[in-house]
Amino acid sequence: MVDRIDQKIVLFSGGLDSTALLYKLLNETKDKLHVHHIELNQSNSIRYLAEEKATREVLSWCRNNFPDRPFSYSESSIRFYNATGPDHYIWALHGGMLVAAGHGNVMY
Repeated sequence: MVDRIDQKIVLFSGGLDSTALLYKLLNETKDKLHVHHIELNQSNSIRYLAEEKATREVLSWCRNNFPDRPFSYSESSIRFYNATGPDHYIWALHGGMLVAAGHGNVMY
């Protein structure tokens, strides 16, 4: 039987859900992984600072603990100062842009 190797994009916030998903994919698959972090910088929140710190720490841990499972990484940033849609709308937009662009860097 031949192991199937897929390519996956992991939208990574640094939180528990995306960390668990990344760990599972690194631990249980041979898939080619591209991890992407979206910095959601809102005028009334500093949440993005905690997410950025967690992202750096988790990705460093993953690279150290899965040396035989390299993955690529990119990030994008969106800053907004008034109301915007729910976070998952922004993640979906960026995810779609990554897929369309071949998961290169997306910056604006």
